[in-house]
Amino acid sequence: MRSASNVSASKNRIALNTKEQCDLLESHGVEFKLCSKAEAESFLRNNTYFFKIKAFDKNFKRDQQGNYSKLDFAYLKDIGSVRPRLT
Repeated sequence: MRSASNVSASKNRIALNTKEQCDLLESHGVEFKLCSKAEAESFLRNNTYFFKIKAFDKNFKRDQQGNYSKLDFAYLKDIGSVRPRLT
């Protein structure tokens, strides 16, 4: 259950388009060398994975300024594409 403070905080978030999502990731140190920005935008546009991608980026190391070191979007894309096996 969401608390009142969480609800009000989520209402203030602005929806980003795929270019802005990639720009945000890039501002945090995510690189687009193995996967171009155009490919990343297409992936996010067709899969709506931004929040999933953002959840996985927490598994990667950051430098003292809080930026990722040697993290390419291709790695996030690969991890985000893994589907759980249902038995």
